[in-house]
Amino acid sequence: MTAQVIIIMGSKGDLSHGQAVAKSLKTLDIAYKMRVCSAHK
Repeated sequence: MTAQVIIIMGSKGDLSHGQAVAKSLKTLDIAYKMRVCSAHK
């Protein structure tokens, strides 16, 4: 069974941090999805 993680960022400015998290998850062979979800919309 493959674990799945959703990386939720508040803005595109958080993208570099989200990509660092994604890189770590990828090395551990953990499936993930990234989403930018503004709290102001």
